[in-house]
Amino acid sequence: MKQKAILSFILFMQVFSLRVFSQIGSVYNNADYSNACVLSWDSHFNDGCAVVRYHGAYAYINDQGKEILPSNRNMSNDRDFSEGLKCMSKSEVTDYRSSYGFVDKQGKYVIEDIFMYPSIFSEGLALVYKPRHCGFIDKTGKMVIEIHDQYSDIKPFKDGMAAVKKDGKWGFINKQGVLSVPIIYDNVCDFSEGLAAVDQNGKCGFVDKNGKMVIPAKYAPESTITGYTFKNGYAEVFVEGYEMGLGILAFYARKDFDGYANYTDPSTLAYKSFIAHKRIIDKKGNEIKGAKSISGLDGVYTYVNDINVSPHESMSFGLKSLSGNVVLPPTYGYIGDFNNGLALVFNANNKAGFIDKQGNIKIQCKYDDGNIFSEGIAAVKKGRKWGYVNTQGSEITPFIFDEARPCKGGFACVKIGDGYGFISKNGAPLKIDLSGETFYVAGNDEERFWKPNDSSTTKYLEKAIDFYKKGADKGESFSCYKLGYYSFFGAGSIEKNYAEAVKWFTKCQSGNKRTNGNDLLYLGYCYSEGGFGISKDDNMAFQYFKKGAELNNDECNRNLAICYLNGLGCTKNIQEACKYADKIFDGKDIENAPLYADCYNRLAYEYVHKNNFTQAFAIEDKLLSSLSNLYNKTKESAEGLKEDDKAYYDTKAEMDLLKQIMGNIYDSKGEFNLMRRNTDEALKMWNKVMEYDKKNLDFYKDNSELYKQLKAKGLI
Repeated sequence: MKQKAILSFILFMQVFSLRVFSQIGSVYNNADYSNACVLSWDSHFNDGCAVVRYHGAYAYINDQGKEILPSNRNMSNDRDFSEGLKCMSKSEVTDYRSSYGFVDKQGKYVIEDIFMYPSIFSEGLALVYKPRHCGFIDKTGKMVIEIHDQYSDIKPFKDGMAAVKKDGKWGFINKQGVLSVPIIYDNVCDFSEGLAAVDQNGKCGFVDKNGKMVIPAKYAPESTITGYTFKNGYAEVFVEGYEMGLGILAFYARKDFDGYANYTDPSTLAYKSFIAHKRIIDKKGNEIKGAKSISGLDGVYTYVNDINVSPHESMSFGLKSLSGNVVLPPTYGYIGDFNNGLALVFNANNKAGFIDKQGNIKIQCKYDDGNIFSEGIAAVKKGRKWGYVNTQGSEITPFIFDEARPCKGGFACVKIGDGYGFISKNGAPLKIDLSGETFYVAGNDEERFWKPNDSSTTKYLEKAIDFYKKGADKGESFSCYKLGYYSFFGAGSIEKNYAEAVKWFTKCQSGNKRTNGNDLLYLGYCYSEGGFGISKDDNMAFQYFKKGAELNNDECNRNLAICYLNGLGCTKNIQEACKYADKIFDGKDIENAPLYADCYNRLAYEYVHKNNFTQAFAIEDKLLSSLSNLYNKTKESAEGLKEDDKAYYDTKAEMDLLKQIMGNIYDSKGEFNLMRRNTDEALKMWNKVMEYDKKNLDFYKDNSELYKQLKAKGLI
């Protein structure tokens, strides 16, 4: 079963993770990512450019690692380069009122910033908005397709067609702005190779660009796992009777937390259902008999020995030609799609290797995990570390990476500790060369009171540092703490250095009232983040967070809850996570409500795993009661506030957050009821979701099993 984290907590963790960096440094060819860091695990080169983070600001680099756009604190909120252009705003701080234009790779505005909410360029056109109307502009900024208020939603052009929505239904317009596919469908996929998948009344078919249904609507609704799109003449679809929930279980059962395939349990019923209901069709709707992957587009396809083997037996995968001849009998526990002429396989010993389209083993099954080939290289795993091989099987990097992504745009994103970087297709690290200027993100100013461009503050900072150095020499605990603090963040004449921070924090960890356990908190951060002279050590981090929690330091309690929740430096223990989440929430702390809700929601899922629905529902009801009480108190505090008062908007935002969390919990309760085949109660829970969190309907459409199964049954 997929454990569903609370949406708000996911967002919190995404923001939290951006502040965590380390360095590859001396470990690998002196590549330094300590100051100029790849933004995140999803970072990649697109259109020859990538965004990186530098001292709290963002900059774009080219494939030589050179900065091509000036650093900007709002850069990460803008869209990537596409077709040589990128939307940007001249405003220092962007919000819903900001205007955007497009710059080239020299930073020159080629389209002035007069538009709102622009999309990226796709097929030469970008969707932009102006007051009271919108439309598509070309690369000169000319409005070539003008749209007023006839559509409520519009998607970018793909294969010459753009999806449009009106009154809850979808259709398509062409590049002349003419509606060529009627607006009658519940959902649509983008056009690919002249066809688009459309959902109508719970069944999926394919239409051409004239709106003609060329492949009858007889398939299960489009899956979130694999989009119904054609590639080289073939598409994956699912037949009626396929349980979407089982498919998602299968998908997540086949995934590790680092996003790579885990094929240790290929006999799960969920995965068998996923395979049993999958079909491969051509553009006439003809089924390629027995095919289970679109490797058929390379002239061969995978098939399995027998879907109906017992739950304790494993499926075996083989290869057949398009004519049905056996190329490779069922031999492997898994065969992936072919890329660069090779497919990932797992043998009977669960070791990963690669075969060619004739079924010959080209890279021996000796790795503990692997990923697809992309642009001539593939990530493979030895023990706990990743490295890369080329199509000849040569290992082109050492096995030092904690995570390793497929190559895209000539580079692959890798991770060592908590620092991200890029390597090229030959395995060489990309050296990032930025201007060296320092920038600060709004909001971090309260932590960094020194600013290099404000000379009036520099002298005070340096005097403070001199004072604390003298105090530390005499063993004064708070002076040691301040030097540790400055070493942790980097300030003035003190460079960021976790080793120095640990030295000073260790000298002051007496738990004195002045530090309130913050010395232990930052010691935990030093080891949890790693880098800057300290090796990442989750066990040490956990011990320091635990000591700080004993002093009732709220941030230590929070981090300890996260450690127990994810098994960082300790055995994963959801009940312990809940205990520490209770301490920071205490029925009144809205800031910690997302973590509190996530802990207890996961605990409820643990009881569901044990088939103890009674306890699971009791946990969810208690959770809803606590959050509801907090919501009512917050609502009362908003009464009497003026609408033009900042406190009014802050309170409304807190109320919206609580409603969003409660909507997620009702979604879980609905899912539990579906598992118990109580559809009526599940439908009631869905109505509750919409009562509390209707504005996030699109999120539930994409991620909610409750929504998908009720939709498939025609109940919503």
